[in-house]
Amino acid sequence: MASDPGPATPVLQLRIALRGLSPPVWRRVLVPEHLTLGQLHNVIQVIMGWADEHLHVFSIRGRRYGEAQEGVLQFRTVANELPLTEFHLREHEGFVYVYDFNAWWRHEIRMERRMLRQHPGQLPRCVAGCGPCPPEDMGGISNQRGSHRRVACKRCHVHAQEMSRR
Repeated sequence: MASDPGPATPVLQLRIALRGLSPPVWRRVLVPEHLTLGQLHNVIQVIMGWADEHLHVFSIRGRRYGEAQEGVLQFRTVANELPLTEFHLREHEGFVYVYDFNAWWRHEIRMERRMLRQHPGQLPRCVAGCGPCPPEDMGGISNQRGSHRRVACKRCHVHAQEMSRR
């Protein structure tokens, strides 16, 4: 008699692309559907190799979601506790994440697919990617000046626990 595998876990496959760079820089990640925007921010920091030293904002369907900090931008909804499930994202629907308001690192995030997994393994998990991310404090795309080279992405094998520690 087979054992009951238990309930399936809803998993989202996201493609996160850093805009304006050539060759392209992107990562494909699997995340639990209940992940919050704050946790997604942490995942992006890890897969891009950044240290979370700057402010960020998500733009989803014309609304902005970010951190509430005294003396800076104020948002109607704080991102840290807002789960992705609140948005009922459709397949291939996208939204924007901007990191470092001076450098304006713009990421397009596309929900490629939703799946149910009996045994999803460790989540979140980077499963594919292309191109190295530029250094965090280089000042943005305009300061890149050809220093961007095509190399294998070592960060795509980052352990899920490193993402969830933040």
